[in-house]
Amino acid sequence: MTYYPTILVDTGLLVAFYDSAGSHHDRVVEFFAGCTSRLVTSEGCVTESDVAISL
Repeated sequence: MTYYPTILVDTGLLVAFYDSAGSHHDRVVEFFAGCTSRLVTSEGCVTESDVAISL
């Protein structure tokens, strides 16, 4: 698969990656394993993901 040079990672992707029981987890892990793009995010997404995962 061809990816864009840079991809903005949002909260949903981060939560799906860390939530192994979630319905999108396997697909996100597969994406991260094969993605060759530069991945960027924001402090807000990291904070929001941390809160969502800790609930």
